[in-house]
Amino acid sequence: MKLRRLVFLIMPLLIVALAASAGDEEEIPSLIQRLGGFDRAGYQAASAKLVEIGKPAVPALIQALKDPEPGVRARACRILVDLKVEEAIIPIGEVIGDSQNWVARSAVYALGNSGSAAVIPLLQKALGHSHASVREAALYGLERLSAKSSLPDISRLMLSDPDQYVRWRAMRAIRKLEAGAEIKAMLQTFDDSEAPIGVRWNAATFLGELRVKEALPLLLKRFDSADEGLRWRVIEAAGRIGGPEVAEAVVKKLGDSSLTVRMYAIGVLGKLGDARAVQPLAGLLKDANPQVRMNAIRALGRIGGENAAKAVRQSLSDGAHWVRALAVETLVDLKSREHLEAIKLLAKDGFPLVRSAVMSALGELGGQDEIGLVKAGTGDDNFWVQEEARAALTKLQPKE
Repeated sequence: MKLRRLVFLIMPLLIVALAASAGDEEEIPSLIQRLGGFDRAGYQAASAKLVEIGKPAVPALIQALKDPEPGVRARACRILVDLKVEEAIIPIGEVIGDSQNWVARSAVYALGNSGSAAVIPLLQKALGHSHASVREAALYGLERLSAKSSLPDISRLMLSDPDQYVRWRAMRAIRKLEAGAEIKAMLQTFDDSEAPIGVRWNAATFLGELRVKEALPLLLKRFDSADEGLRWRVIEAAGRIGGPEVAEAVVKKLGDSSLTVRMYAIGVLGKLGDARAVQPLAGLLKDANPQVRMNAIRALGRIGGENAAKAVRQSLSDGAHWVRALAVETLVDLKSREHLEAIKLLAKDGFPLVRSAVMSALGELGGQDEIGLVKAGTGDDNFWVQEEARAALTKLQPKE
């Protein structure tokens, strides 16, 4: 009697639940269509409801992977993964070839979040996608799944991908999968003379950016490479790693046949700050190319010291007015008051750029003796010279 009464009480609740379930299932098609478009609240609510409905929605969601609306395709991928539908893995994998790159990326991210090792081959295939954002998503997934079997593929991507960000993302993924594997791959590839030259360029750049000290002997060996691109990249990389032997080797490249290589060599010597480079750099202040002369001045300014300042002073008489202006500015940076008289001689230079640099220098290095010259600058016929002179005068005049 009690059992009959219990059934009598439960039966209405079951009928209501079944009716609600049937109602939910009838709602599936409209919910799927709401996954498209740009109504964030709308497609988020529809997604949540479809997850709540669960298994009954799976067939329609798999079908939705081929819907004409890209938003429906992309969000169907995510919902199927949230529902942990193993039979949906292959259909989602097919979405990686979608005509819309952002939909393909959504599919790859969804697979990467699935937690299933079955998706690894699909993510490896996605590493070859034409769009960088999809390749990046594949790297994320392989890292998340700890897919060590993907290390060779990711290593190749790290050194050959045309997108710089993807290369760095690949390097981070390798590091997470196996610490030190990224450095090993870089060293092996860089030292492989049969590897494509562009790949070796990227390896050299990575070794420098990561300051891999054990790479230094290999880099120095390639300073005389026949490939101009490799020469300047190894010079830059070695400069980032640093060391006395680097400065000595880079000085020799100041006479390289390539202007690009010479420019990088000059810049690296400035960054290294080795005083032994002052004399070789000073020799470039007579170079026929004004850009070379300017880069040499900048490098001397970074190295600093009295010998560097004396070398820069020579350029106050350079034939190019922008070189003279840079020489003035560099002497200010070096706080070389002993060269102030030479700077003052340019107060009536024929080019406003030089005169304005002089006025600024007098404000920084000058004293009471220079006030008259600065006041004369406030009457210059060039607006910018006047402005620099007024600023300098404010610095030099005694404060009441």
